[in-house]
Amino acid sequence: MNKIDGIDLTGKRVLFRKGVMRPEHENLTGIATGGFGCSPKLAGRAVFVRLDNGDEGRVNREDIEAVIE
Repeated sequence: MNKIDGIDLTGKRVLFRKGVMRPEHENLTGIATGGFGCSPKLAGRAVFVRLDNGDEGRVNREDIEAVIE
């Protein structure tokens, strides 16, 4: 079971899986801001994120390792 199964990611700080982010962003976390992939109940995969450095982007739900409390 994935650490994010059943969790709505909207507004949560997330940690990305190794190798997902470019090397210069590898140690950054981000806030999930939206997308159908934020919801565990919808069929979408896209999660839009705002990184700690202010950059914004899109990842797939499966690219997220965990929610950071």
